[in-house]
Amino acid sequence: MAGRLGDRLDSGNIFAAALAASLIVLFFLVLFEPQSASGDKVKVAGGLPNPAPIAVVKPEPEVTAPYSPSAPAPAADDPAAKWDSLFNQTAPEEGVVLPARWGDVGPKLLSSGVMDYGLLDISMRKSGRPLSAGQERIVREGSGENVTITRENRVFVLSMFWALGLANENPVITAGPLSNTPDVPRDRFASTGGWGLSRRNVNDLVSSARIITLSPRQQEIVESVAKKTYRPCCDNPTYFPDCNHGMAALGLAELLASQNASEEQVMRAVLYANAYWFPQNYLDIAEYFRERGNGWRDVNASAVLGAEYSSASGYERIRKSLREKPVLRQDATSC
Repeated sequence: MAGRLGDRLDSGNIFAAALAASLIVLFFLVLFEPQSASGDKVKVAGGLPNPAPIAVVKPEPEVTAPYSPSAPAPAADDPAAKWDSLFNQTAPEEGVVLPARWGDVGPKLLSSGVMDYGLLDISMRKSGRPLSAGQERIVREGSGENVTITRENRVFVLSMFWALGLANENPVITAGPLSNTPDVPRDRFASTGGWGLSRRNVNDLVSSARIITLSPRQQEIVESVAKKTYRPCCDNPTYFPDCNHGMAALGLAELLASQNASEEQVMRAVLYANAYWFPQNYLDIAEYFRERGNGWRDVNASAVLGAEYSSASGYERIRKSLREKPVLRQDATSC
């Protein structure tokens, strides 16, 4: 009996000790309940103390702007988005300021008859880019501002320099292949017969006015640039300006050279002009250089404008060799 009573006492003591221990643990858990850095109590999963509570931020729901024709599509749905950075190098969105002023070129184009303001106004409206107040002033009154070319005004700039190259008296026209191609009258080329902003016969306009006068050295620069530069629409150099882009490049070179731009500056300006007039072509050419580890800003303008890259056949070779074909936005097609 005594043995059984002892067994009961031992069991009672064990139970009492276990109960006391549990109460002590519970007391400390309540007293030292973990808190966050802000003083708020932190719920500990499984009853185990968490030494460093982790704040989990619930992600905000994704907000997608409603589609509108005037806003660009979301990047995920826009294959051209990944090319924006490279496109902004070839034809910067903010535009490029060239080292030459418009001066009185506009009024002289009007007075020479090579450009009729009313026809220019109609043409620009049809292009979807009506003349701005600033452009109207450049044409009618002249301007002391530097020539700036942008994605928005590239058609206007093209028309102005096409007119200048066509009408300004220069040996590139009178002594070059445009006036000396057998069996092809000079009014039968796209750059001459295709000119539609005058009310006069084009034969009476070609190289007919002294809008810009060049010194011998300035003429050397113009001819050097003209013989070295091409455009992706054909295999002829600027020295044979049989299309509007070639004639415009000639006019641009004449204006720049007349204001003492160096040959290198003229080359760089023509490259920018080509890139705005042929955006897809020069985006492709820039990608060609990028794939070979060369940044667009580091390329030699004279080399890029040569037949190897900028002629129609040279560009086609470049295009076929690309590992990935750049995608241009729909509002940035050639002009």
